[in-house]
Amino acid sequence: MAGILGSFDPNLKQEQLAKYQVKFGVDGVHLIQRSKFFLFVKIIIPLILYILLYTVTMIGVGYFSASDPQVIGYSAIIGLLFVLILFLTLNFKRLLDYLMDFILITPDQIIAFNQKGIWKRSNISIETIKIKSISVSYRSWIFSLFNNGDITFLSEWDSNNGGEIQAFYVYQPQKIKERIYEIMNTADSHTHPAVND
Repeated sequence: MAGILGSFDPNLKQEQLAKYQVKFGVDGVHLIQRSKFFLFVKIIIPLILYILLYTVTMIGVGYFSASDPQVIGYSAIIGLLFVLILFLTLNFKRLLDYLMDFILITPDQIIAFNQKGIWKRSNISIETIKIKSISVSYRSWIFSLFNNGDITFLSEWDSNNGGEIQAFYVYQPQKIKERIYEIMNTADSHTHPAVND
């Protein structure tokens, strides 16, 4: 499938995880991906709102229209298809972000995979020895309530020079941050000095 659609490979996450687990062991690699909170907030709630808006509109059309019920039924089906196509068009990138964007943490490097569309994917990596800080932030109290935050990896270069990787909508970000430090500190202490905030 990747050959036909360029860089679109739905199995990439599992392939890369398996590749690095062979190299570093199962405990030496951690996968970070968007949480179900992202799926709910960015995809499911908007879909429900689209369908509710459509339903209210069709009820209004049916109430004020003197048309044949069969015509209204066909219009409802066509309208629903239009709403779903519109929703998928406007939210396709979010769905790709949820399904295909991920970050792998290894003792040697942090690698971010970002699917930018069907035809384009980017990979960014930072050697763990160059990580200057790892920070966790919460966008609002709702994010804190659901224990979802963002993790930022800043390397020796500043964020203006591409020395930053961000993981968005991460479930239990503080726990993940601790796990990242464990993995980074498992490497030879001469090659990878202990990193702590």
